[in-house]
Amino acid sequence: MSDWGVRIRVAVVGAGKGGRAIIQLLAESPAVEIVAVADVDAGAPGLLLACERGIPTVSEHRAVFRYTPDVVIEATGRREVLEDL
Repeated sequence: MSDWGVRIRVAVVGAGKGGRAIIQLLAESPAVEIVAVADVDAGAPGLLLACERGIPTVSEHRAVFRYTPDVVIEATGRREVLEDL
């Protein structure tokens, strides 16, 4: 929880090695709630971690908005995904 008692709702798009590292880091913060993780690869390391932690996962990047995040982190490194978000 932050000093104001509010958790920031975060979605992560891209769950490869970098996305997994971001998920691990954010999951340690009491001020952050990871509300969704997206990747087209069902075997992506970050998706597997999200499943282990009970975080919703989706295969289409725009689907993270169903979970009403305050912030979306684009971790695919793909310009077209960033522009589409």
